[in-house]
Amino acid sequence: MKKKQKKHPRLPTVEIKTQGQSAVELFIPPQPSGKKLLPLGWLALFIPLCIIVVVLIAENYGWVAEQKGAGALLEAINNANFGLTAMEQGDFENAKGYFGAAIKIKADYAEPYLNLGIIAYKQGDDNLALQLMSRALELKPRKMELIYNNLGMVHGKRKEWDKAIAMFLRSLELNVRATAVYRNIAQTQAAKGDYEGAVDAWLRAIDAHPTLSNQYWEMLREATYSLEDEEALRAAQEALERGVSEADLAKYDSIVINQSLAQDKKLADDYYNLSLAYAKLGQYRAAVSAAYEAIKINPNDAPMRNKLGIYYANIGDLVNAEEQFATAVRLKSDYEDAKFNLERCRSKLAGSAGG
Repeated sequence: MKKKQKKHPRLPTVEIKTQGQSAVELFIPPQPSGKKLLPLGWLALFIPLCIIVVVLIAENYGWVAEQKGAGALLEAINNANFGLTAMEQGDFENAKGYFGAAIKIKADYAEPYLNLGIIAYKQGDDNLALQLMSRALELKPRKMELIYNNLGMVHGKRKEWDKAIAMFLRSLELNVRATAVYRNIAQTQAAKGDYEGAVDAWLRAIDAHPTLSNQYWEMLREATYSLEDEEALRAAQEALERGVSEADLAKYDSIVINQSLAQDKKLADDYYNLSLAYAKLGQYRAAVSAAYEAIKINPNDAPMRNKLGIYYANIGDLVNAEEQFATAVRLKSDYEDAKFNLERCRSKLAGSAGG
């Protein structure tokens, strides 16, 4: 006798409607199913069920509604956190399910919309990314600068340069993570061929580079939109209004921290990119200065050495150019571009000596 195959229930879904698009259906991860209740189990549940009925009848009372709202928020946050974990692990399908569940529980919760937008962006659906991020923005969350920045990245990917820059500038108005936003502006300006704008943005990114003082200020600024505890939130707001003082920084080893931040590879990359923008403008002396700052931080970077050699060659300083090309080859023995540049430079030096 054939056993009937069990039909698996359809995974529950939630629809997210976006303007101008059909609804996006997101699967909600199934919850573990419980065992069947025995007759005694039903009896044991009778009293709690009565309590639930009373609570449902009294739902309109303020304290019940408040507790229910707090519980819903907590459940939505838990789902959003599970979604973030899945997202970090590259499991976008489960992440979408958790974020969808969070929205189903609390429709005005902005962060899941933002994260769904990021997933859409990573999966190449720019239209959906823009709509989900815009929806997150409509809900006016605390982390609005992140949404503006991400909207800028989507517009940049679509080569909508002016829209991208407008979004980045809106992000800057909130005064958090200025270095990262200026980097995005600089890359966008370079992509659209505005190298003067790129130079300006790279200089601003370098100027805003983290120090102990501005990192402490940003920590306070971020606390004002991420802390849930009212007392801690009030303390952060008061500290911001008061301004960062020496007493605030006294508990940190400012010399060690500032030295560490000054050696940050990202700062070296910023100087390197600044040198590229100067070179595009034909300002090779400025390019030399910027590249030299990058090398002070990261002296063993062969491509930076090779690029600095090119800049020296363009201002006619073949001696320093040879030194940089030779160092690049020493650091990376199979670096063919640097080998070619070194051979060419030595040939020119020999020619000028013979002449």
